Amino acid sequence: MKKLIGIVISIMFLIIFIGFFWIKTLVSSDPLEIVYSYEDRWGISMPLPNKVTELWTEPFAARGDGTWVKCLDFTNQNTSFTQYMIKVTETNQKEARQYVSKFISNSINSYSEDYKVKIQNVFQDININVDIGDYYYYNSKNRGEDYFICLYKVNEQVVYTFEWHQ
Repeated sequence: MKKLIGIVISIMFLIIFIGFFWIKTLVSSDPLEIVYSYEDRWGISMPLPNKVTELWTEPFAARGDGTWVKCLDFTNQNTSFTQYMIKVTETNQKEARQYVSKFISNSINSYSEDYKVKIQNVFQDININVDIGDYYYYNSKNRGEDYFICLYKVNEQVVYTFEWHQ
């Protein structure tokens, strides 16, 4: 009986340990973990950014659902990762803008009034424009319930990432 209890406790600790690291990776700001998770989950490979700035994290993101907005600084770096992206042209600019707009409106509309103001302020502060000559990437899973948008701003040498998990 004591042996069985010991095995059950060991399994519980193992599950907690694995769960902790899974959640840590999901909400991490470590550049290496971030670029690895983007490649693993969304199929886009990027070099290690100079800096990662977390612009918005859903308040209850530790549950696994949520929204994340990050800015990755690639100043003076190799930008060969744009090979996985689509260059914004006059023809597809509207589509790229719609992806970003959808994320912003879904994010704002999914929160109570307290958080709506906070997230509206975040998006006003970063003022993301999709310009011709920039690059974007879009991928979705679970029939569009989970999706990822990556916008490389060529002139600023930064990548904005928008991640939505439901």
